[in-house]
Amino acid sequence: MVRDSASAPTEPGDNSYVARRADVVAFSLPSVPELEIRPRVLPAVTIGELVGAGTVEVLESPPTLLPVDTGSPMLSAKDIRVDRSPSTSGDPSVPGAVTTRPGDVLVVTGSGPTIVRVCTISALLAPRVALVRANPAVVDHRFLAGVLQAAADSEDGKLPDLFAVGFPRMPLAEQRLAGASVVELMALDDAWRHQRSAVEQLVREGIAGLAGGRLSPGSTA
Repeated sequence: MVRDSASAPTEPGDNSYVARRADVVAFSLPSVPELEIRPRVLPAVTIGELVGAGTVEVLESPPTLLPVDTGSPMLSAKDIRVDRSPSTSGDPSVPGAVTTRPGDVLVVTGSGPTIVRVCTISALLAPRVALVRANPAVVDHRFLAGVLQAAADSEDGKLPDLFAVGFPRMPLAEQRLAGASVVELMALDDAWRHQRSAVEQLVREGIAGLAGGRLSPGSTA
């Protein structure tokens, strides 16, 4: 227990700032891939052309697939945006209902920025989410996700026409190497976003603690 200048007892603040500071200081940057400049830009084929060739499928559940109290786990657009497990259920018997597979690429458009994620589970897919499924003998799904994310980033976070996105022509072995680098870069982005959020909260807590008399500068010795 401490007393303020008016001699009224006040409780000391919690140690959330101390714990958060330790996490921020201990942050370690994930692996950053080394990338080289190509002597020339590779030619590309559109996603629409890959669909026409049967190499890629683009699927979407119908709007008649609605949440139900009892059914199969269903991934919603919000689930994918916040990167969480299915939060609702759906009826898999609805005609046209799409079920995801590990390795599918999920694309969420709409009001916010376009989100591209590689699916790791099997679940029903709610409407308003595009599923891009590639033949793994021809296309690396991780590289495909990177191509779609790059297309969205080049349009200020929007992806107006999925079928018009260009996919570089390269051997599967090279796609897999590029896909591994995409995974590293996405992990770097996730780590940086988490760290930035932690730093912003640390700053707010620190200033509020100093201003409110709950925190004091530590020893500089």
